[in-house]
Amino acid sequence: MIVIIEGDICRNFCLKKSGGAMAFKRMAKYLAEAHLHMERLMDVLERIKIFYLLNVDKFDKLTSHQKDMLDALAFRFMKLQDLLGSKILQFF
Repeated sequence: MIVIIEGDICRNFCLKKSGGAMAFKRMAKYLAEAHLHMERLMDVLERIKIFYLLNVDKFDKLTSHQKDMLDALAFRFMKLQDLLGSKILQFF
């Protein structure tokens, strides 16, 4: 399960810890971006179930479209990880 801090919890945390209303607006923006990445990740994960668990033989037989899905998975994971490390976790 994936949980994002939203609403009053986020607002109260940002107002107390990280500089007020501007911090809340930045955190809300970052959380919205994280949510987008997570939605895309969940979508790709659902679509790759049909050829998962991969090994070398299965990977060689993937179509270009299926390889694109794996690329999208890696890209979105990287973007989410970068966002968490460089933007969101700075509030903590």
